[in-house]
Amino acid sequence: MCRCVCGILRKSAWAAVLSIALFGASPSKAGTLTVDFNLAGSTLMLGGVINAANGMGATVTGMARVVLTGVNAAGMITGAMANGTVSGLSLNFALNSPIIAGLDASLVGPISITQVGTSSGPFDGAAAALATNTFNTNLSVNLNCVGAQCAVVSSAGMIVFPIVQNAMISNNMGPFSVGLAGLGGTAMLNAVVMQMNNGQAVNLTFSGQEVARTFVGNAPMVPEPVEAGLLILGVLALCGVAAVRRQPTA
Repeated sequence: MCRCVCGILRKSAWAAVLSIALFGASPSKAGTLTVDFNLAGSTLMLGGVINAANGMGATVTGMARVVLTGVNAAGMITGAMANGTVSGLSLNFALNSPIIAGLDASLVGPISITQVGTSSGPFDGAAAALATNTFNTNLSVNLNCVGAQCAVVSSAGMIVFPIVQNAMISNNMGPFSVGLAGLGGTAMLNAVVMQMNNGQAVNLTFSGQEVARTFVGNAPMVPEPVEAGLLILGVLALCGVAAVRRQPTA
C-alpha cells in the first residue's frame, strides 16, 4: 500500500515540478519600446503669412523619439498602466515661398523648432497625453525677402526684413495628445500644438513615420516556492527513506 501511494505521489510531484519549470517562470511580455520618427510630414502655419509644408513652399526635415513603458513589442499595454515620453524633437522648415502670387518677392530662410527637455504622460494604447505646459520648444525664425519687388511688399505691408524671431512654443492652450497609430507595424505619429505668439496664431502639426525601433523586455519574475511544493518534496523524501528501509540485507 505504501509503495503504491508513494509511486503515485512521486509521479504527481515530478509533474508539478515540471509544470513550475515550464510555466511558473515564463518571461514577462512587458518592457520598454523606443520608436524613432521622421517628421517630414509636419506643417506650420504662422499668422496669415506663412503656411509651410514639404513640397509646398518649404523643405521639411525633423526627428522625434517616443519611449513607451509598460507595453509589449507591438506597443500593446500589458499591465495596469503605461507611460509615454517624447524627447529629441526637432523640426526645420527651409522656406522658399512667394509672399503674394504674381509678385517677384519670396520669403526665404529657415524656421526651426527644437524641443526643450523631455515630456511624459500616461499612454492609453493610442496616444500619450502630455499635460498643459509640459511640452516646450524653441521657435527660431530667420526669414528674408528675395526678389525685385521686396520693397513694394515691405512698404505696403509695413514689414521690416529680415524677420528674426525667437520664442517659446508650448502646449499652453490645453493638453498635448501625441497620437501613435500602427504600433504593431510601421507606426505613425500625429500631434497638434496651437498658441498665440506676439499676436499671431501658431498652428504646428507634427506628422511622422517610424524609421527605427528597439524593444527591451523586463526581466522575468521567478516564482517563490509555495507550501504545496515543499509538501510534495517532503513526501518524496519520506518515500525515499521507506524504499531504503525495504532493501533486503545481505
